[in-house]
Amino acid sequence: MYLPPPGTLARLRYLEALVEQFDTDLKRLWKRLPTVPDGGVVGMQPGTAVVPGSPLPEAGSPLVEGILQSDLPAATAGGMTPGTGTLLTYTGAGGSWGPGSTLGLINRNAEAGWEAGDYLVAGLVNEEWRPLFRKAARLLGKTTAAFNKGTTGTVDLYAGAAGSESSTGVSVAAYNRFANIDTGKWGHVSYVGEAWELSAAEC
Repeated sequence: MYLPPPGTLARLRYLEALVEQFDTDLKRLWKRLPTVPDGGVVGMQPGTAVVPGSPLPEAGSPLVEGILQSDLPAATAGGMTPGTGTLLTYTGAGGSWGPGSTLGLINRNAEAGWEAGDYLVAGLVNEEWRPLFRKAARLLGKTTAAFNKGTTGTVDLYAGAAGSESSTGVSVAAYNRFANIDTGKWGHVSYVGEAWELSAAEC
């Protein structure tokens, strides 16, 4: 599979298309899952072990996020022998974002593995929980207007050599979880859960 070089406009557009395709596929899979009684969570308590193929931790959510509790190695034999690991899922938003249940992951990617402590987004694919995105997938951006903590604003994405980056012409709507930010400030943009988030913003 061809992957455009990092820092290029083609790479950014590739990532956007990948996100949209994952979201579409996972929502289709979610519609095929059994209905959760009373719209609640099926026996999920903090620290509960969940094996691949289990019901979603939160009814209505096609994706989960969390921190790897163990290494998740790359697959071998062209993906036929997958790597396995454990994810501690996180739920909530703002000040209520925190750890929930543990989830068993299956990695069929023969070209990439993850390490314990990595932030990861996972989804249910072919009845297996698969890793989708990790914390390394961060992009550089600059705010186009001031926006406060707990709100969403537009961030222009930049690429190029350190210190001489230029605008890619691509922008994303990113959620600000941390502090009030002025216009024209640098920050890192990552895809978290089902949305872009801005972090490590310039004061």
